[in-house]
Amino acid sequence: MSSILKPLTTVKIPVADLKTAVANGEGIVGVLEAVQKGGSAASSTASSTKVDAAQSKLDSASAKVSAISGALTAAQQYVNDLYTRKAQLTRYELESLYNSKLKNSYAQLSSILPTYKAARDSATGQSARAAQNFAELASAKGLASGVSAQEGLARNITLQSDLGQLYAGEAEAKTKANGEIAAIQADYSSKLTVELLKNEIAKLDALYSKTATLRNELNTALQAQQTAGASLAAAQKAAEPKTLSYTSNPKYLVTETITTKRY
Repeated sequence: MSSILKPLTTVKIPVADLKTAVANGEGIVGVLEAVQKGGSAASSTASSTKVDAAQSKLDSASAKVSAISGALTAAQQYVNDLYTRKAQLTRYELESLYNSKLKNSYAQLSSILPTYKAARDSATGQSARAAQNFAELASAKGLASGVSAQEGLARNITLQSDLGQLYAGEAEAKTKANGEIAAIQADYSSKLTVELLKNEIAKLDALYSKTATLRNELNTALQAQQTAGASLAAAQKAAEPKTLSYTSNPKYLVTETITTKRY
């Protein structure tokens, strides 16, 4: 009997090979020799199958996430487009009413000047005709010039009073018309702001309610995708060769006892 001393060396031994060797009653040196020769006692078929299955689950989960995301985007776009059209319709209706009211107010404003001008011209004409009539009467009756002068003064005062009232009336009418125009503009701006805000709130409510189911489905799909990704990583790690390090040490010599014949 003799012992063969192995030189100092370090070899990575697959766990599967080591288990197989032990089960077959082989020695550690035999395992080392098998490893050094590139032998393997374990098959990776099962691990590869698990990796493929995990990858398939991840692909399926990712496809579902993509499909739900697309449906969610489409639903959101539909709601956005719908309420954009509603906002446009609201703006159009308010603008139509606003323009109609504004047109009437500007028509009234533009009629003020000719109306009051005509009234002033009429008052001036009446005063002139009254002066002519009085002059003819005074001439016919031989009234003194002083009487004519007093009548003319009184008539002129009346005319100026009438003209003053007409100018004041014109200014008041313009102020009122301009005030109505300003009120119409303010009312339009206020109503437009309120209606557009209502439309925006309705849109947000619709986005929330119309997409609630899809958002829940997307969250579930994302969780499934994450779980599938973790399973794939675990399968890939499990498929990696598991090895132990063995180092022959002079202090603890590993030998394999063999029987030799002496000649």
